[in-house]
Amino acid sequence: MVGKHTFFQGILTVTIITFVLFGSITTSSDERNLEKPTLLNKKEIQFSISVKQNKGESLGEQHTFWVVDPSTGNYEQVTAKLLSIGQYCYIYVDLTTINAIGETEATERSNRYSSEFDSIMYPTNLELVGHPDGFLGDIDGDPKITVLVTPESYGGAYLFKDDDPTHPYSNHREMVYIHSDLSELGGYSNLIHELNHLIWFNHELDEAIFVLEGTAEYSRYKAGYLNNLSYILAFKAADYNLTYLTNDFKAHPESSLLYWDYDDHILNRASYGRSYMFMLYLSERFGEELLTDLVTIVEDGPAGIETALQNKGFNYSFNEIFLDWITACTIDLEDFADGRYGYQTADFMINSGSEITQLPYNSIERKYNLYGFQVKKIHSPPNEFTMKITNPKPHALGISVVINDKNGWNISQIVSYNNNDDESYLYFSGDEINYAYIITSIISTSTPYAASFVYPRLTAPYKYLTLAILDGHVTVEVSENANLRILYTGLSIIISSIVINHKRKSKR
Repeated sequence: MVGKHTFFQGILTVTIITFVLFGSITTSSDERNLEKPTLLNKKEIQFSISVKQNKGESLGEQHTFWVVDPSTGNYEQVTAKLLSIGQYCYIYVDLTTINAIGETEATERSNRYSSEFDSIMYPTNLELVGHPDGFLGDIDGDPKITVLVTPESYGGAYLFKDDDPTHPYSNHREMVYIHSDLSELGGYSNLIHELNHLIWFNHELDEAIFVLEGTAEYSRYKAGYLNNLSYILAFKAADYNLTYLTNDFKAHPESSLLYWDYDDHILNRASYGRSYMFMLYLSERFGEELLTDLVTIVEDGPAGIETALQNKGFNYSFNEIFLDWITACTIDLEDFADGRYGYQTADFMINSGSEITQLPYNSIERKYNLYGFQVKKIHSPPNEFTMKITNPKPHALGISVVINDKNGWNISQIVSYNNNDDESYLYFSGDEINYAYIITSIISTSTPYAASFVYPRLTAPYKYLTLAILDGHVTVEVSENANLRILYTGLSIIISSIVINHKRKSKR
């Protein structure tokens, strides 16, 4: 019925961070040089007013909260009643929802919320990203976190304004918002995601969006919500440890990992799935503590990931990790090359790509977003073939070529930077090739910058490129100014002289 808010009923809605500290910046130029701006860090914030110490709240008391109307983006006030108190949380439900479903029902469900918060959500995120006080401290002197269940909310939201006592619409407390139309399982999943944001933002403000959202999605995985059949069915996920958001990423690998797609609903959802799959990959390959370290490392985004890797004794650039990751997303071979080209806990392969059955192949001009990728699969190619692709100057080409032949798997990864020639030619060969994947991307020539919470609406630089795959070894004269760097080439593994074929395992 229109106008009736069915507390905990309905489908899961995409969670988003809704409050931006500064004006958003949008640009579509593909030639710009993105330098990381000087950003306000929460560690440097000095609040000039004293905060009233909250000595605790009592069941049944009512409180007026500032909320954001999701339909207009305007601030308004709602009155809510405290229906459950946990060890780490207060559960408030707005009076509109209580009147719609009855206080007894609302209280019972609020008690289940607080129990789940105390037993699963809080300890999970405490271990993953640290204590909610962070560097900012406890704004209201009460260690409990407020959860407001209200229809005046996005699917789930954390608004930094509530941690800022100088903001005119601050609620002066650590709090998150959950929409009253969510199913109970959807509410749990959104709440742990938003709690992750709250904790991270009490440590710093200027982290890259893909790290923030990817880690918040990862907290769902860590809590076991993505390995539970009830959640999988509720979230319409394809398999264990995936979400319906990762399904959108499967269909749209061409969008940038480092820049968020806000304006297109499907691509926005794919941004969540892409970020989660990247953070899951980092965790599986290097350990979950790598994600935890990112919270306190001064550098952000790709630079922070490189620092975290160095601190753990790994000498990898972000570009190397990116090429390994897009290869893993394409072939998902968890038992090959120490697992660097697959997922251990999820069956995941992108399903967007061109199937090529005959050479030569000439593609139309396609848009390449910086740190997105595109895939071609060649069936039964000749034992020698050449790839020709437009140079994306001033960016570099990131290329991963996977060949399966009678000897097994061979993976070559190349970063090609050529500022003068119009095209790059790359030659590959095998022995009785069954099929080959050509994975192409444009990447930065050094550690890249990524859109942050402070400047969220920067759009990805892009280039239009044309790719051709030719029969045989096509030779061209190489310019003296061409700079070709081979990152990882010629890997071939044979197990008992049997070709390793794709095997889709149930990774539970």
